[in-house]
Amino acid sequence: MIEKFRDFIFSISNEDSAQSDLARHIMIDTNFPWDTSIEEIKGYLDFHTSMGGTNDVFQILIKNFAKYLQ
Repeated sequence: MIEKFRDFIFSISNEDSAQSDLARHIMIDTNFPWDTSIEEIKGYLDFHTSMGGTNDVFQILIKNFAKYLQ
């Protein structure tokens, strides 16, 4: 599942949207928990986007990831 999330992040990173901005931040985050579970990743992103005021973008990203998996 994490590999699919990574693929999703890379696939949207070149778009021109707030979601792709978040994807690019994820890609350069040296502390990003790639080696954990998808739930840990969601928690990490939920926390950091809440602190940064972009949690709405995170919510959209998670919904679009669910669609990507279908």
